[in-house]
Amino acid sequence: MSTKKLNHEDVGKPGFTSRFDASTEGLDEIQLFDLSSHALARDALDFALSMSDPGYNIFVLGEDRSGRMDAAMGYLEAYVEDQTPSSDWVYLNNFRRPHKPRPVRLPRGKGRAFRDSMAEFLPALTDALRKAFTSDAYGEDIRNAQETTKTSLDAAYGELRGKARKHGLDIWSGPQGLSLVIIGTDGKPMSQEDLVSLPDDRREKLEASVETLNPAMMEMRATARRAELDLMRRIRDINRETADETTETLLAELEGNYAGHQGLTRWLVELRADILDNLHLFQRQDQQGQADGAPPHGPTSGSAIEQPVQGSGDLNRRYAVNLIVDNGDTHHPNVVL
Repeated sequence: MSTKKLNHEDVGKPGFTSRFDASTEGLDEIQLFDLSSHALARDALDFALSMSDPGYNIFVLGEDRSGRMDAAMGYLEAYVEDQTPSSDWVYLNNFRRPHKPRPVRLPRGKGRAFRDSMAEFLPALTDALRKAFTSDAYGEDIRNAQETTKTSLDAAYGELRGKARKHGLDIWSGPQGLSLVIIGTDGKPMSQEDLVSLPDDRREKLEASVETLNPAMMEMRATARRAELDLMRRIRDINRETADETTETLLAELEGNYAGHQGLTRWLVELRADILDNLHLFQRQDQQGQADGAPPHGPTSGSAIEQPVQGSGDLNRRYAVNLIVDNGDTHHPNVVL
């Protein structure tokens, strides 16, 4: 009996196109067939891949050892070669709502780069702030502010003290602040016993003088308190101005490198404002380095009116970049099995 070679069409079976490459050295790289003969399966995959919204799925069915998984995976791997690489995702501190971190999407590789840039930025900023707050220019600004306040208070104090001395009184500084006192012949505050021993008319005259000058004394106390608060505010403003100039210089490079990424641009603006509002964190960080001989920097002065932010944490945690998806080493979307 003669024999005849039949093809797949003669027997009603699907045909498979071999993708064997004679130059292939290893058997692991050989593709025996693809989906070229499975038009319906290929069309179904193409349709599913065209749906970019979430919630669209496709199920590959077939008998065991039918090659369905190899064919489908090979088709998908070829498809993703021409697709845009997957993005990176980072979590950034939401300064106004720390319990709701801010997710930011970045191009492939930018997430890792931004994380490393911020890791370099923080110690550089801490060192730059320390130098700025120990500079001669900063010290001169603080001394000028203090001298201006002292000159103003000395003038008011001298005027009131002159009036008091004309009436046998003086201004005395004690635990309760400034107060009017009756002075004796030795120029010191008169004791209660000595005051009682004075003639009635003399004692009454001194006590009347105290009553007369008390309103001026109270105004002097209020003036001193206002001057102290004004000085603290001025020192705070000097601290912010000094820190802002220092921060602006270092942030300029970061802002330039990531200017095209809207989420980062907005966050860097908020970062700058948060740094100025939390200079005490950098002071604390700097104080931890005192064992290395670094002198303390300036925000200690006048910082009493700058209250620490509740739950601020340390610098590294507050300004860290949490890289949650890193596709820096990939060149196309991944096929996940």
